[in-house]
Formats: sequence, structure tokens, C-alpha cells
Amino acid sequence: MDAQPAAAGATGCFRKSFQLGANSTKVVLHATADDETVIFVNGRQIAASKGWQNPVQADVTSATKPGENVIAVKCTGGARSAGFVARLEIT
Repeated sequence: MDAQPAAAGATGCFRKSFQLGANSTKVVLHATADDETVIFVNGRQIAASKGWQNPVQADVTSATKPGENVIAVKCTGGARSAGFVARLEIT
């Protein structure tokens, strides 16, 4: 994901598209952020978390479709700048 560093206490928004084949059966998102995050897949909110110590693991299969999909994230930093890391597990 391309992003610019956010100032302390600022909100950062991240967006990334990904492709799914017609034979994909399950999509699981693993993610964490510092300090707060709200995660969307194809415009549908699928998870939220406060604190990097509380990672998200969510089955997002029902929010995806064959072809192009988009994950969008809103992160808000506390005393530090906002940060986000994620992994999609596609089977």
C-alpha cells in the first residue's frame, strides 16, 4: 500500500486493490494498526480494532467477489503516527 507518514494523532487512509479468481473459496484478513483502525472491503465495514495488541482476524469471503476487490483502511494514531500492516490469506 502506498502511503505518506501521518503526524502524531493524525488519521491515515490506505487503499489497495486485489484480484480474486473465480475458484477462490475463502478470504481471511489478518491485520493490526497503531492505534485505531476501521477496515472496509468493497465499501463494507468488516472490522475495527483499537491498539496494535488487538490484531484483527476476519473471514471476509462474503464481502469479496471474483475479479477486482478493494480493501480500504482508516487508521488514527495516538501519541505517534498511524501505522497499518495486513495480510490476506486467499484459498
